[in-house]
Amino acid sequence: MKTSHLLVGSLTALALAMIGCSSAGGASETGDEQDIVPASAKTLFDQAGVCENVFKRHAAIRDADMKDGLLRWGCGDVPGVTGPDLGQEYCEYHASAAGKLVTKTKDLKPGGKLECVFTSVYADVKPSPAETQKYAKTLGDAMADPANLGVAADPSLTVMKVGFNSRGAATALIHDCEANANKAPADEARQAACHEAWEHETDAKKKASLQSACRGRSLTSETAWKKVAALGAKVAVPGDANYDAQHDIVACLRTAAAKGVTWRNSDPMICTRVSRGTNECKVDYAPLPDAVEGFTFTGWTNRSIPAGCRYAKVAGKDYGQLVICEASSAEIDDLDTNPAWANDLEQFCHDRFANDIVMQAPIRAIQKSGSQEGPFCSLYNNGWAPGK
Repeated sequence: MKTSHLLVGSLTALALAMIGCSSAGGASETGDEQDIVPASAKTLFDQAGVCENVFKRHAAIRDADMKDGLLRWGCGDVPGVTGPDLGQEYCEYHASAAGKLVTKTKDLKPGGKLECVFTSVYADVKPSPAETQKYAKTLGDAMADPANLGVAADPSLTVMKVGFNSRGAATALIHDCEANANKAPADEARQAACHEAWEHETDAKKKASLQSACRGRSLTSETAWKKVAALGAKVAVPGDANYDAQHDIVACLRTAAAKGVTWRNSDPMICTRVSRGTNECKVDYAPLPDAVEGFTFTGWTNRSIPAGCRYAKVAGKDYGQLVICEASSAEIDDLDTNPAWANDLEQFCHDRFANDIVMQAPIRAIQKSGSQEGPFCSLYNNGWAPGK
C-alpha cells in the first residue's frame, strides 16, 4: 500500500500524534512495513488463493450486498494479525473500564465492568487535527449517557488513530483501484484460471503439475499457457458457470497494482468491486464525502450487530460508527485463566466480538456513472441512476 493510502498528508499525521497512539500499537505507516504482518503472498498463484479465501468467507452475503450497493467485511483482523497490530480493517477497538482504556486484567476493579469499544470514525474525520481532536472529545463526552458507558470516555476510544484507517486513505484506494481496473495483464487472468483448476483438481499428480506450471511463473507467453490449458485451466468467458467467481479473483489480483494491502479483508473486497464496476460496468467513483464519518457497523445476519453489543447513542440517536460490547461477569472472571487475554484485553475484544462485528461501505452511494449491461452489472447497479 503506497504512502497516500497510509498517511494522507501532514495534517493527518499531526492529528494522529495529537489524538494518541494507535489501537494497532503504533504500527508503522509505510506499505512495506504493513506487509510484514502477515506476510503477503509472493506469487499471483498464491494471491489468487488468498482472494478465493476472502470470497469464501463472504459468499453467503455477496449477492445481497451487490443488490443493495454495499460492501461488508469483518472488523476482526485476518489470521496472523495479533497483539499490537490489531485494528487494520477500517475498524479499531479497545478494552475499556469506567471510560478508561485498559490493557490487562490487573487494571480491572473487582466487580467492575469490561466493555469493548469499537470505532470506525476516520482518523481524518474533520478537516484539521484540532477539529478532529475536539470531535474525539465530543464523542468521548457522549459516552457519559447511561445508554453508553455512563461515564465520559477517554477520547482515544472514539476516533481511529492510524493513517490507513482514514477517509483519505479509503478514497485513495478506491481511485487507485479504479485507475488500474483496465490494465490487468493476461497473466493475472491466466493465474486465476490456473488456481481455480488446481483448487478443483482431484488427481494428485495433475494437481502438482498445475501448481508447478503456474506458481511463480509467467503465463504471458502462449507456449507457457498452452501447457497449463492442457492440464485443464480455462479463462472463463461470459456465459460460463464459473465466470463470476473467476473474474472476482482476477479483479482481486488488481489490489497489489493499486498498492492495497493484499492480505486484508477490506482492501481486496473494495478493490474487487471497484475494479469490476469500472472495467465491466463503466462506473466512475466520487471521493467519500465529509458526511461519511466512517464505514458503519452492522452484522452478518439481518444486518444486526451481535448479542451483547449496542450502538453508542450520540445526541440521543444510534451512532453507526461506535459500538459498545459488554463482557459478561463470567467472562471477566475467566480472563485470568487465559494467558492470551490476561495481559492483552484488546485481544479478548478481538476474539470475543470482532469477528461478528461487520463493516459496511456504501459503495454505490459514491458512483457518478454506471451501466446495467450483463448479469454482473445488472445486479451491481440494480436500477442505479444519477442521484439515486
